[in-house]
Parts: sequence; structure tokens; C-alpha cells
Amino acid sequence: MRKAIFIIMGLGVFLLFGCAYTPVEIMPKHIKTIAVPTFINRTAHYGIESKLTDAVIEELIRDGHLSITKKKEADALLTGEIVTYVLEPLSYDATEVVEQYKLWVIVNLSFRDLTTGEVLWEEKRESIEGNLIGGIEGDVRYYVTPRAGRTVETEEEAQERLVVELADHIVRRTVYGWGSQIEIQSR
Repeated sequence: MRKAIFIIMGLGVFLLFGCAYTPVEIMPKHIKTIAVPTFINRTAHYGIESKLTDAVIEELIRDGHLSITKKKEADALLTGEIVTYVLEPLSYDATEVVEQYKLWVIVNLSFRDLTTGEVLWEEKRESIEGNLIGGIEGDVRYYVTPRAGRTVETEEEAQERLVVELADHIVRRTVYGWGSQIEIQSR
């Protein structure tokens, strides 16, 4: 009995202190402000560029590590280009009506130190040995027909969820380096 108590207490201490993680900023210390111009939209889906840009700015404000400003006053510049927007049917009912879709978007990004002119990181979709890699990719799945226990969404509603998820990913990549090649190689 006494041994079991020590094991439980040990696990409790480990869970309390051993799993704590504090993210570390990877950007140079002099970068305190950032400009985020409206992303370029290379797709036929008008308006997503404004929605994604606004979501990124809102997430940067929520994060609090960088202040948003105009380009001429900024220490850094985050630019983006939406290069892919795909709406793919995933499942059909018995009468071959689509029940579920997958919406996915790929964004090319560049984060530049305006003080030095150095590109701190870049995520760009490109073909290497016949494989498409790079860019920041996000996707959501949603149902368009009602069934028990399922939430029905429109493409617009799914798009709103997607831009929030992408914005979170972009800000984590910008401020902490999460999702970067450095992070992937250190695993």
C-alpha cells in the first residue's frame, strides 16, 4: 500500500512539473513590430485573402509578442500568397448527393527582417523530385446534410474555421518557429 502511494505521488509530481513547456521565441530581439499587408490571392475564391489576413492580425494581437504597424514603421514584414483552394467531396449518400466535403488551402509565406533586409524564413510550395512540398497547409472537413449527431455547415462557415486554424499556425511559425524546418529536424 505504501509503495502504491509513493508511485502515485511520484507520477503526480512528474505530471505537475515534468510536462511543463514554455515556448521560446526564435526571432531576433530587436523585432518588436510587424506589418502584415493583405495576402495575395492566386485562387478563384474572392475574399479569402482578406479573411486570412485579418485572422492572422487578430492572432498576432492575441499572442502579444509583436505589435502591428504600417510597413514603413515595422521591424518585420509577413507576406502571404494563397496559392491553392480546393473543395473536395469526401462522402456521398445512397442517392449520390455529397454529404461531406474537405476544404484545403495552401499559403506561401515570407517573414523578413526589415532592419537587416534578411528573410528570416520562407514557406513556399514547390516541386522537388516530382513531390509538392512546402507552404503552410490547412484543411477542414464539414457536413452539408443533416444526420443524427452531425453539425451541418456551409462552405463559408468551414472557410471561417479554416482561416482561424491557419492564422494560429502562421503565428506559431512566425513567433516560435513551430512547424519550421528547424523544429522538424530536431525531432
